[in-house]
Amino acid sequence: MTENEFLKQLYQTRDSIDASEGLQRFDQVFFAEMKNPIIQYGYNYFLGYFAVGRFTLGHTGIAFLKLALGVLGFIGGIAASVYGGISVEDDVGMALVLFANLISIPISIWILVDYFLMPAATRRYNIAKVEKFAEHIGGHTREFSHLNV
Repeated sequence: MTENEFLKQLYQTRDSIDASEGLQRFDQVFFAEMKNPIIQYGYNYFLGYFAVGRFTLGHTGIAFLKLALGVLGFIGGIAASVYGGISVEDDVGMALVLFANLISIPISIWILVDYFLMPAATRRYNIAKVEKFAEHIGGHTREFSHLNV
């Protein structure tokens, strides 16, 4: 689903709400909680190791896994740079450098993959919000299951 298709569906749902109070309430609540893919990119770029983008979209299970790996990679990287810089020829220093690389490389690849997954995940989050608010405020449900997100 492209951004234009998403916006078309969003405004079709918005226009189908009858009461002006319901429409105003929809605008206030939904647009305040709507997630912007550009902001999600920023979260992923600056705070990708800490899974902030995943947490904001409600993907808590995968976010905790990414957070745990990110923290281990971060701590391993610091320990490897401090201890490894002193003596890389030592077995413990080499083990720390290896550990940091084994954790940091996969999490870095995961962050790169998330750059491609974030727009679709953000639209799915927003569509779920549209359905929830349209059902709650407008008294009806508009299904988006036919959309390929």
